[in-house]
Amino acid sequence: MKVNDRVTVKTDGVRVVLAWYWQLRSLVKAQCTWFR
Repeated sequence: MKVNDRVTVKTDGVRVVLAWYWQLRSLVKAQCTWFR
């Protein structure tokens, strides 16, 4: 495993976490507006 591969895996992981976080946030926002 090269250093470059490790960096790619790291950025991919960050991207996945960010996408998951934004999805969760929009979901919570939608629920808040729904209950209001």
